[in-house]
Amino acid sequence: MNHFKVMTKEDRSMILLILSGRRIPSVFALILILALTFISSFSYASKKSFGPEYSSLKFGTLSYNDRFKIYRSAKLGKDGLEDLKSYLKRKKMPFPKTIIYMNKGGYKFPFYFALEEHFKSNDYGYDFFHSFGPGRTYVDGYNPYQAKSDIDKEGQLGRKARKHFSYEDDGVDGGVENFKKVLEMVLDEENQPVLFHCWGGRHRTGMIAMAIRYIQGGNWVGKKKYESWGMRLNAAEYEYYKYNKALYRKDNIKFIREFVKEPFFQNLKNQYSSLLVDERNF
Repeated sequence: MNHFKVMTKEDRSMILLILSGRRIPSVFALILILALTFISSFSYASKKSFGPEYSSLKFGTLSYNDRFKIYRSAKLGKDGLEDLKSYLKRKKMPFPKTIIYMNKGGYKFPFYFALEEHFKSNDYGYDFFHSFGPGRTYVDGYNPYQAKSDIDKEGQLGRKARKHFSYEDDGVDGGVENFKKVLEMVLDEENQPVLFHCWGGRHRTGMIAMAIRYIQGGNWVGKKKYESWGMRLNAAEYEYYKYNKALYRKDNIKFIREFVKEPFFQNLKNQYSSLLVDERNF
């Protein structure tokens, strides 16, 4: 996709000079300059835009190339899967081979979206990993370093869900080791294209997305030039805010800033930063 640069003062002067030589009335020259300025500014803004690409699903793309196609969204369920399929078809993008769910709801009345995604996996041809299935991908929604919940003691599975999944006596769930596990699953080339989500596509999804942006590096993690809720943010963190304006959690930002200092993260960055290219991003 081609993007115009924002029109400078020199650009406008050059256009005036050219137009004056052609004896075009100054009022038309002014209109032309304003129109071109709007177009170029719009193109520039679209290149630098943040937030969901498809708002009804909070869908976004973090990497899109021959080897890594990484998507994010909010909960799907039966209707969301149909909507996702239609959207990706319109955009000529492949449907995910792997879907990863990281929250604990959606297994009993009145919300069955996690069960629906499990049962629909064969119809759509994807592998579904979730909080009560093999791999147990639950992640704490505030700060995985400080996880406290034992989701197996909270009665999250309804009668139908208990026929397919079971509780485990494994203590506190959703800690940083689970966060690392999910991140590795997202980055596994065998799982591509991959989509990860939680319930609202905000907190758990937002933390994984920020980790990927930190791996990509560059302008995503440059100078903290944005501000929200009293915090100075880099582009990766500001994108988190754009998906999550109303239910913003400072704990999520603080977790990522600590997590990226770990040797584990540095190893991932060294391995994947050059591979997670997306021409539509920075």
